[in-house]
Amino acid sequence: MLSACGGSAHPATDACEAGQERCDCYGNGTCDTGLECLSGLCVTPGDNLSGGGEGGSAGEDAGGTGGKGGTGGKGGKGGTGGTGGTGGTGGTGGTGGTAAIPIGECGAQGCYDYNDPTLSGFLQGGLPACCAGDAEDKCGLDVTAAESFFTGLTGCMELNQPEAANSPGVCQGLNMTIQALGDIALPPCCRAGSNTCGVNVSIKALGDSLNFPLSEGAEFGCVDPIPFLEGVEDPATLPDFWKDAWGNPVTEPPACY
Repeated sequence: MLSACGGSAHPATDACEAGQERCDCYGNGTCDTGLECLSGLCVTPGDNLSGGGEGGSAGEDAGGTGGKGGTGGKGGKGGTGGTGGTGGTGGTGGTGGTAAIPIGECGAQGCYDYNDPTLSGFLQGGLPACCAGDAEDKCGLDVTAAESFFTGLTGCMELNQPEAANSPGVCQGLNMTIQALGDIALPPCCRAGSNTCGVNVSIKALGDSLNFPLSEGAEFGCVDPIPFLEGVEDPATLPDFWKDAWGNPVTEPPACY
């Protein structure tokens, strides 16, 4: 006796009865409890039937009918790729000056040129860095370009020359003239180490006194006054403090103490 399955005949045998797992479905397209009909065969839900179908049962008199090939399961859908994050924006590098003379050549720190746009008409190229001091181990500025209009500035001048602490205040300042700019006052100071009188020289302070705003970076500190005295055209204009017994500029700075 033959049973129908999906419109096709299949011998019902004890080896594979309709409705059982991996056997033909019932004629109404159903299977035993817990199974489902998929491509004419009863399978466990989730079974993709990747293997070949069961071999046909041998008939009593004729050759058995070959079993149906297993139906391949459906491939799962690929997941949607995630959206890549936006790269962060790099920070803007700060603007930093580059030492004209690197660390080690003039001591333990780098030395910098002095370039102020306001001085471009007087100092073409500004004041370049140089190694100052007897051992050339300190930062300085080459003031050669300024010598012609600012008497007293000469050669490679050391920056930030120290002032002696607790000076008794016996020293006196100097009044000088900067060509094309006017008269300036150099405040008095007592030089550390030698304990002799000096004058305080700062390019920015000089500019301020002439209503000629300049940037910082050229503070020479308490410097030797002799180069400034040597440039005085009329010694009579000097305070007595800076003159010798004959009315000439002193050649050695007075002591502070």
